[in-house]
Amino acid sequence: MKMPLLWLSLALIGGLALADVLKLPVAAWLGLAAGCAVFAAISGLGARSLRRPAWLQHAAAWAWQLGHSYGFPAFIPLLACAACLGGARYQADHPPLDSHHLAVLNDQPGAWVVRGRLAAPPDRRDGYTNLLLQAEEARSLENASFEPTTGLLLARLEPAVDWQYQDRVEVRGELVTPEAGEIFSYQAYLARRGILSLMPRASARRLEVAQEFSLQGWLYQVQAAALTLCYRLYPDPESGLTAGVLLGADRGLPPRVTAAFQASGIAHVLAISGFNITILAGVFLKLAGRAFGRWRGALLAGVGITAYTLMTGAEASAVRAAWMGGLALLAAQIGRRQDGLNSLGAAAGVMAWIEPDVLWDVGFQLSFASTLGLVVLGGPLSDWVSAWLHSRLPTWAAGFASGLLADYVLITLAAQLFTLPLMIAHFQRLSLVALAANFVALPVQPALMILSGLSVLAGFLWQPFGQILAYLAWPLARYTILSAEFFAALPGAQVSTGPLPGWWVVGIYCGLVAFYLSRERWAVWLGRIKPLLAPSVLLLLLGAAALTAWRAAAQAPDGRLHLVMLDINAAGRSGEAFLIQTPGGRFVLVNGGPSSARLGDSLGQRLPLFDRRLDWLVVAGVNQAQIEALPDILPRYPAGQVLWAGPTHDSQVQRSLFGALQAAGVPITPAVAGHSLDLGQGAQLHVLYCGPKGGVLLLEWRSFRTLLPLGIDDAGLQTLQGGIKVGRVSVVALAHGGAAADNPSTWTTSLQPKVVLLSISAQDVDGRPDAETLQAWQGYQIIRTDQSGWIEVTTDGNQMWLQTERK
Repeated sequence: MKMPLLWLSLALIGGLALADVLKLPVAAWLGLAAGCAVFAAISGLGARSLRRPAWLQHAAAWAWQLGHSYGFPAFIPLLACAACLGGARYQADHPPLDSHHLAVLNDQPGAWVVRGRLAAPPDRRDGYTNLLLQAEEARSLENASFEPTTGLLLARLEPAVDWQYQDRVEVRGELVTPEAGEIFSYQAYLARRGILSLMPRASARRLEVAQEFSLQGWLYQVQAAALTLCYRLYPDPESGLTAGVLLGADRGLPPRVTAAFQASGIAHVLAISGFNITILAGVFLKLAGRAFGRWRGALLAGVGITAYTLMTGAEASAVRAAWMGGLALLAAQIGRRQDGLNSLGAAAGVMAWIEPDVLWDVGFQLSFASTLGLVVLGGPLSDWVSAWLHSRLPTWAAGFASGLLADYVLITLAAQLFTLPLMIAHFQRLSLVALAANFVALPVQPALMILSGLSVLAGFLWQPFGQILAYLAWPLARYTILSAEFFAALPGAQVSTGPLPGWWVVGIYCGLVAFYLSRERWAVWLGRIKPLLAPSVLLLLLGAAALTAWRAAAQAPDGRLHLVMLDINAAGRSGEAFLIQTPGGRFVLVNGGPSSARLGDSLGQRLPLFDRRLDWLVVAGVNQAQIEALPDILPRYPAGQVLWAGPTHDSQVQRSLFGALQAAGVPITPAVAGHSLDLGQGAQLHVLYCGPKGGVLLLEWRSFRTLLPLGIDDAGLQTLQGGIKVGRVSVVALAHGGAAADNPSTWTTSLQPKVVLLSISAQDVDGRPDAETLQAWQGYQIIRTDQSGWIEVTTDGNQMWLQTERK
């Protein structure tokens, strides 16, 4: 039978999937496997004229006749045997819960104390941190003694301590079973990863710092160091893109950019997938193949894939993607599609045997489907298009056009055709511009991956050298983001498809396989990455230089004062962040807000490309939602000096930020009333009041005055006499999301501003702004970030101009 490894692997995978539905004991599955093996053996013997006992001859003849009467060759029982072994493996990996498993304590009244070691690095999000804990012992709050326990626990807590892989920690909170929704089951999602218990509101403390060396822990450290360096070398949002392309860590991208990649159908470049690694391997192969020969070049390409996988932390998804991409590369080198399919099937079977739950991992499914499309359709499509072009164009033009189409369009078409059913089934969306967007964005991806990867590697050795390479890669990252945003903004770029039943997905793939098997006459090989012509390279470099020069010119100082209220709120949590650009081009950041991703994106859009340092960081409000984003942002946008108003160690987020600044060696000046910052050319930032919530700031330049009461409280209102001591201002920012107690009606009479700014999140969790505040400021022009996005006030000291993100 042709391609035996492929069919055996598919049978094994089918048995794993069947066992998820058909709950049989391991012994039953093994018994069925043994019966199928015996049937296969005697069926195979029946086809041979060997001497054997009479009873065995009769049994073999009966089995052989039975098989052929139904069209079954002797190989069919072996497939059934493999399926039964897959069922046994699945059940062995999912034993019944014992009395010591942590999930037994789920949904019981009261809080629990669980101790264990971190099984993965902390997953830091906006507003919280997820810790994955391998439980060792647990007790209720009422009991003093711990009982041994097993299982994985996902604990959600406030972002504070810099947790590390293999730290021994203690978490406290209620244990619950994850929710099982109708559209998306979080319970099933976590269960596939072995997580059956959730602690949604946990507190934690470190019991012991990880001491023993582990290879996985070292790889996680390499990944974290590469991620930190990536954020230092590139501005936002390009840093988030390069982190996603290189490390699969796309959480640094702001939501608007992520949504644009999804709507345009090029979100696959943000993940470590077999498709991306195949492109990377093709570039390695082309460069090394010319210098060292075909097979030595393939070996060096394999080394490059291995090094890339190690840099990403060698997580399971990255290892699987490397396998898939490496196999596509092997298929292209061998030049025979059957060998590629056999290898692909064998790799999928081995990975599923090692980790049965990988079958339900979306990343594995997409990597397998895209690599299958590349192996099956990549070569035939390239050959057909090349022949068609050579019959109609001159040789040089046909060679260039076919190479361009094969490298960027046809492999994309092959991969997308095989991943389309999965994309619709999982995400219930279909991008109608995906093919065009990929045609525009994909040509720069190999160069982006190579240059950004080299910049990080060089940055490990000497950061200035890595920065030079980052300058070359930045235009490519910017071009990719602009491409995604352009196609996502087109009318009808994305449509909602609704749910696609699983049996439809299976049927579609069966149809694709049947179509392939009926077209065996197609020539099979994966087209190699063809070099771009020298004029194209020159044009690309000139375009990159022009884009970089335009960005630098657009951000040069213009002799005016710019005050920008950044749109940094997320998930119903409201804070504020102001970026001040002085007439001389200095930058001052006031507070940071709750979302590091949105703050990083905002700063990346406005700070100079080649110098992303802040001259001053002013902490004027010390509530969590006002400064929570700063610890993550400061390594990317270091501050020269810090002016701190209010307490520094009253809360965990204050201690975390203060400790990070001290560790970085940044000078911290305590703010006091009467303190002033000289911003140059006569611009001043005055501290009018300091209290337990922070400070009140007044920005002045000539006749322009802006009041920023970010840390106002009752004592501050009395000190400033309801605004009488401040006098008239041009602009005022409402404090604390428009809370009535901090924005009294007496301010309207004293301040009489021309513009009122309000930083507020859509559907604020505290229900702000308060109705009393809106009533008090009725008649004034209130511009809100939830309605207008970012808000920029520009002044020459006399006149004032206003610009918003959305009209």
